Amino acid sequence: MSFAHRSVLKEMREKKAKAAKAVERAVSRWRPWAESASSEPAPWPAKFEKGGRGITRGVPQVPEDNRWRLGEYAVRADFDGGNLRRVEQNGADGAFQLWTRSDCEGSDHATQHRTWFHFRIEGHSPGETLSFTVMNYVKQGKIFQHDYRPVYRQHPSGAKYARCNQSVSHWKTDQGQFRWTFRHKVETAEPTYFAFTFPFSHGDCVATLDAIDARFASDKTLRERVYVRRQTLARSLEGRDVDVLTVTAPAGVSESEYDEAPVLSSRVAPPGRAPEDRPVFIVSAGVHPGEKPGNHMMCGILEFLLRPDDPRASALRERFVFKLVPMLNPDGAFRGHFRQDTLGQNLNRFYDDPDRTKQPVIHAVVRLAMHYAHQRRGLGFYLDLHGHMNKRGVFAFGNALDGDDAAAGFAYARLCSLNTPHFDVHACNFTEKNMRTQDKNGQTKEGSGRVALHAKTGLPHLYTVEASYVSSRLLSRVPPASGDDGRASPPSRTPVRSVKYTPEVLNDVGRALMIAALDLQGEGANPWSRLPGSEYGSLHGVLGWARSAARGDAGKNTRDVAREQDVSKKWRTVKSKVMELRLSK
Repeated sequence: MSFAHRSVLKEMREKKAKAAKAVERAVSRWRPWAESASSEPAPWPAKFEKGGRGITRGVPQVPEDNRWRLGEYAVRADFDGGNLRRVEQNGADGAFQLWTRSDCEGSDHATQHRTWFHFRIEGHSPGETLSFTVMNYVKQGKIFQHDYRPVYRQHPSGAKYARCNQSVSHWKTDQGQFRWTFRHKVETAEPTYFAFTFPFSHGDCVATLDAIDARFASDKTLRERVYVRRQTLARSLEGRDVDVLTVTAPAGVSESEYDEAPVLSSRVAPPGRAPEDRPVFIVSAGVHPGEKPGNHMMCGILEFLLRPDDPRASALRERFVFKLVPMLNPDGAFRGHFRQDTLGQNLNRFYDDPDRTKQPVIHAVVRLAMHYAHQRRGLGFYLDLHGHMNKRGVFAFGNALDGDDAAAGFAYARLCSLNTPHFDVHACNFTEKNMRTQDKNGQTKEGSGRVALHAKTGLPHLYTVEASYVSSRLLSRVPPASGDDGRASPPSRTPVRSVKYTPEVLNDVGRALMIAALDLQGEGANPWSRLPGSEYGSLHGVLGWARSAARGDAGKNTRDVAREQDVSKKWRTVKSKVMELRLSK
């Protein structure tokens, strides 16, 4: 065996060992939401009384008939995030027909949104195949084109939810109604939970923040490396706390600094003042309670920013003060809504002029953002995390900007795709048209967080990030990280087939959203940057691509521009190789 061959084998073994260590570290990472995710959802209160703490008059009351006995089977949806209006047996054992509750059903604010479901069934036998037909689904057929499946978990043996083990069938009736059936073969006789997608309830959110509080309260060393503070930003219409988590570097930060900011509401704690040399980075999720992919991206952001031993997380904390709002619509999440709050409002249409009494949480978020936007270093980033029913992949909606601001948006999108294979830069949309899109009820995206805050501040880095419920559309190549000695996640091999999304995949996307922002801060800002190993070589290269993409391309989305750029680059490469061949002759 030659020396060269031995060197290659040694290098391959070293790469394999580094990759294995990276995977081992990823598995051992602390996930503050893990304990809550493996427990049963909290039950609804025995009775909701009008006039009680935080209960607003006119709010729809919880239905009393959320338990059903069907022969040997027992079905229930009377828990945090549960949703089922009616269930009937469909002839044979193990076959059922389901009707879901629409958002605010039974009230003056009832809507047509009835996508989300979450229920528990028991009384089945080990190895039995259960079949459920959804009878009143609002047609959203595109999600079924890519092997969408609901998720299940058997309690207590199942530590987490997984996709059902049989495919879905769907059809339209002679009367034009859309229906679909999902099936699953259970392994044990334990109670089984089924949900539209991987759940993240209001209780999960509270338990996650409680776990963070407990860990930092008991670990002085951790507090010396990471500054974390939990505050109540606002209270929902039903009196639930909406918390904001501040994360930054502890150096130069004192509690007194965080007590001087103006109080957002007479009922809540002050939001805190950012150190003047660090811009503020706001991230929110859960404005639409059924869009659980946004919650799972938020979990990835939380886990990453709280890492005491990751130099990328440390660099981010030293450059930004993060304000994280994990759940904007806790009432909707608790009641099993898909899109609206308890007054039937789409809260993502009120950022332009929120009413303090009708949209208290949105009012508080806007005031928080404007408070920091008017400070010396201002608001650096704003991300609002969502789930998308019809499109695959993860992508961003931004605002239509000019010049360097437009290039900055393209650059951020490209950097996201260099840090996770699941971010689809081609699907991003930064057009004027997408800022003005009108809903069926006449409301427009001008009331959404990113558009309204841009109108108020003129700032560039304001984004809505959307993630599919199902899978990726295409996978970008993630180059190896530099200077990490194998500690960062290994580079992707870019599999041919698309990847089905799980909470773990979406956690990874959340981390990438943060790392991309770090890459954008300048050459050398990211100690484990993937830019040197990319086709761009450096941030300068990415910015060059972004300026070219943004120049003269007003009205185009990133898919059109990126494709033109990629084709142009490939054509230049071909011409260069042809010229080399001619010269060699």
